[in-house]
Amino acid sequence: MNLLEIIKSEYNKSISECTNEEIYNTLLTLVKIMAEGKQHKNSKKKLYYISAEFLIGKLLSNNLINLGIYDDIKEELAKNGKDLCEIEEFEKELQGKEKQGKKELPVLAIELDGKEHFEDAVVQERDRKKNAICQAHNMEIIRVENSYARRYNHIKGILMDYFSRVH
Repeated sequence: MNLLEIIKSEYNKSISECTNEEIYNTLLTLVKIMAEGKQHKNSKKKLYYISAEFLIGKLLSNNLINLGIYDDIKEELAKNGKDLCEIEEFEKELQGKEKQGKKELPVLAIELDGKEHFEDAVVQERDRKKNAICQAHNMEIIRVENSYARRYNHIKGILMDYFSRVH
């Protein structure tokens, strides 16, 4: 299923007729469908996920990049008069929480980099895109070499250093 098929199915509209919220919701559906299709049931590898959404929020663009469809989606939206950056802003509006009259937005992303981040050109290109997206949204990205993933004091030290600089 592609973006247009989901939009037609859900909203019975063209891409250009949809609101940013409708496109955002459609992109979430597309990411979910594609991510479910990537599951490897017979693999002996395990995926460990540490949820830090209170720090970084949910980044739609990151999912689109990891699925290898970011550029295609951006181009398809542009052909229909839509801007993926504006869709991303809608996501930021959802993430922002009112606290004493001001919005709280994510300011930090932490990426664990295995050897593929240093050796694989495709992964390096994805990392460049992630870096650009974080920079465009004024979010710092801290890259931690994967061998430090279980060294909790090392990760704690990185976080302590970051928060001592920004506060």
